[in-house]
Amino acid sequence: MSDDKKEANDQEQCQRCGTCCRQGGPALHDEDRALLANGVLTTVELVTVRAGEPAHDPLQDKVVPAAAEFIKIKGQGGSWSCRFFEAEANSCRIYRQRPLECNLLFCRDTAPLAEVIGKDLLSRKDLLAEDDPVLLLIDRLEEECPCKRVNELLVETISADEQIKQLTSLVRRDLAIRQAFINHFPDRQSEELFLFGRPLFLVLAPYGFQLVESDGGLNLEIV
Repeated sequence: MSDDKKEANDQEQCQRCGTCCRQGGPALHDEDRALLANGVLTTVELVTVRAGEPAHDPLQDKVVPAAAEFIKIKGQGGSWSCRFFEAEANSCRIYRQRPLECNLLFCRDTAPLAEVIGKDLLSRKDLLAEDDPVLLLIDRLEEECPCKRVNELLVETISADEQIKQLTSLVRRDLAIRQAFINHFPDRQSEELFLFGRPLFLVLAPYGFQLVESDGGLNLEIV
């Protein structure tokens, strides 16, 4: 094969550099239901990004509030790097049965992936039985601690003290609901990030807030 042909062939194929995998696991679409049905994926390996939660939009290439809830594969080692990515070999542990977005993603031509971004996304209620008792706690979380309200408090023209007071209240309620879940369903604790998404105090961390414990209980502070 000539050098020109080899270069052209290389440009048409994934070079397995691992860059996309390090940027985060894929969002799951309706087409990916089969991966859960056959056990390639389980809810333990997933995290919910709630409506209004800050999330990276690949089409805009910036962090914006999620327009709607979606499910994605968890990260690993405290990062968003896909949990199925093996860094030493730049390989994927589920490559032959990878999700839709992974199948479509090719860094030199992102058009096929762009066509499905934000469409037919799976949500928690798509994957849970209608009579699952945890749904009551999920509904309570969305009613009492919506990410939309967090976003509003971050931009409202109120004093810093009032902002922290109201955000702390949301964070405490969020943690109380999660504790109720653990108390009532201890055998499902490993599903927490799928069922409730990331705790609000982690969502707020990039904005300079830190959760601290004092005699008065858990409170947010600006770092």
